[in-house]
Amino acid sequence: VISMMQRDKNINAKNMGVMGGSYGGYMTNWIVGHTNEFQGAITDRCVSNLVSMGGNSDFLDKEDGYFGGNFWSRPEDRWRQSPIAHFGNVETPMLIIHSEGDLRCNIEQSDEVFAALKLRGIEARFVRYPKSTSHGFSRGGAPDMRKHRLNEILSWWKRRLR
Repeated sequence: VISMMQRDKNINAKNMGVMGGSYGGYMTNWIVGHTNEFQGAITDRCVSNLVSMGGNSDFLDKEDGYFGGNFWSRPEDRWRQSPIAHFGNVETPMLIIHSEGDLRCNIEQSDEVFAALKLRGIEARFVRYPKSTSHGFSRGGAPDMRKHRLNEILSWWKRRLR
């Protein structure tokens, strides 16, 4: 995708950002661990560590589920598929958005991303929303907080993309 975008004359390949929420947050985290082509990233209600997520999500971790075993049965497979395992490669500044009331993708997933970025000296901003918000906050939260979230996103892109 990146090479296609770089060939497209309508896209400024030196001015690209990446953003996603939930599984899109997982993919955003994965992407920045594997390329430094983006000037910024936004990860929203993300997944970063498939080992720890298995024990703190309302999404039951079943033996026959997505990952072929519980989080304790094959942790090395889960770790290899975890974006946080590749954060030693990250150079992309990131905005992290998460709700403290998110039971699907627990906020500790974003705590790990923020800690890894800070430990590496990578620019990061973590915007946390209160327990009254949930995984569906971007679509069904209080209007004032949703407006705040959108303003954070716009402000981030205004600073990172020119």
